[in-house]
Amino acid sequence: EFLSTYLKYVPQCALAALIVTSSVPLINFRKALELYHMHDRWSRRGDLLTWCAAFASTLCFGVLAGLAAGTLIAMALLIYQTAQPDVQVLGKTSVGQWITLAN
Repeated sequence: EFLSTYLKYVPQCALAALIVTSSVPLINFRKALELYHMHDRWSRRGDLLTWCAAFASTLCFGVLAGLAAGTLIAMALLIYQTAQPDVQVLGKTSVGQWITLAN
């Protein structure tokens, strides 16, 4: 009701152009490049996978689906990484110092 009386006579194509023009700066592809260059192995690029899936599903299915896809993938990756921690086998030297024996 706030601006509906004033926007009532504006053509829909003009309103669509306004929305598209104001939405373009919201898409941040530099963040995707940062996420890509953050890790050297593909197995560590879960943040990039989450960003791409959320972005694509938002474009195809809407905002709610994009948020749901991003959240579900982030949770799945968190559970996967938590279930498989890095384990180090340690040994004690004659001096009493701990060293890594094997990965």
